[in-house]
Amino acid sequence: MHHLTALRHDLHAHPEVSGFEHATHDRIVAYLRANAPTVEIIEHLAQTGLAAVISQGSCSRTLIYRADTDALPIDEQTDLPYASTTPNTMHACGHDGHVAIAAGLVEHFAADPIPDTRLIVLFQPAEEIGTGAKAVLQDPRFTELITDPKSTRVLAIHNLPSYPMGQLVIRTGPMCPASIGLRLVLTGVGGHSSQPQLARSPLPIAASLVQWLIELPKRMGRANTLITVTHLSAGLDANFGITPDHATLCATLRAIKSDDLDALLKHTLQLATRLAQDNRLTLEHTTHEHYAATINDDDLAQRVLEIAHAHNFDSLVLDNPMPWSEDFGRFTDAYPGLLLGIGAGFTLPHLHANTYDFPDELLEKAINSLSTIMRHI
Repeated sequence: MHHLTALRHDLHAHPEVSGFEHATHDRIVAYLRANAPTVEIIEHLAQTGLAAVISQGSCSRTLIYRADTDALPIDEQTDLPYASTTPNTMHACGHDGHVAIAAGLVEHFAADPIPDTRLIVLFQPAEEIGTGAKAVLQDPRFTELITDPKSTRVLAIHNLPSYPMGQLVIRTGPMCPASIGLRLVLTGVGGHSSQPQLARSPLPIAASLVQWLIELPKRMGRANTLITVTHLSAGLDANFGITPDHATLCATLRAIKSDDLDALLKHTLQLATRLAQDNRLTLEHTTHEHYAATINDDDLAQRVLEIAHAHNFDSLVLDNPMPWSEDFGRFTDAYPGLLLGIGAGFTLPHLHANTYDFPDELLEKAINSLSTIMRHI
């Protein structure tokens, strides 16, 4: 596993944010050409993604395994010898580990393909902004790989801190919620801070809107919905003489069901519009990072659970979905699919922390479990 560990460390030291994974693409291609030279590689899918295709003779079914490749705009705060060399960019979600696992699976199945199965190992960009899966699914070179959508299945994993190392975390039905980012801009009239009555500052309204949004899911009575305010700004920093004329508020809306997310967005905009009108402010809004709900196929989940039991893999069936959203939902919309969690141990910080580092010991455990599942699924 030392060569896969070296690959992960190299990726960790040279992270790239969503949509700019050019060097990451080239590093993966170079690794695969050196370690699995017989494998067909489709480069530049959705610009910065790629796929390794493994088959032996004619195949009646297709299995897609997806790994995400992008990093986050976070300034790493570790003393690792392979810490990020790119300012304000780091692999704080473990996608460097996901790539190394996928590369290990390519090596494994290149040497011993799955009978009657065309395996596509996809290295997908731009998961963190919710655009990569959709772009891949719309790339004609990817769709050409799918000869029969009805016999196609898709699989992915995500590492999970605070679960036992290597434990498979399985769930049927909803695995991750749908979500959307909402940016609101309230505009009023600025003025001198000594005469606020002559201005119409949007700041007090934006501040009150924060609490309204946090409480809105409860007021609506919709279970499994959430609004998280992620940004609030107004005026100039370190200014004390000017009443601001605009304020910006950003929030993430989440819901297990797409209908509930639509209703949550509708009510949010109605509330913001009413507050703006009542206070003679103008309102503009934009939406961002729209994630579909990730819905695990019941039959696939049950089959993986059976495989885990048959091979004595440590496994856990989740009672509730994960709280975060996943770009993999675009794939489960298109094909029967399954997103698995895999425990990363109890010593790591939470995902997206600026001290996060994917545990190297998980690589071998993940490859062993996944290769067994993929061979028998």
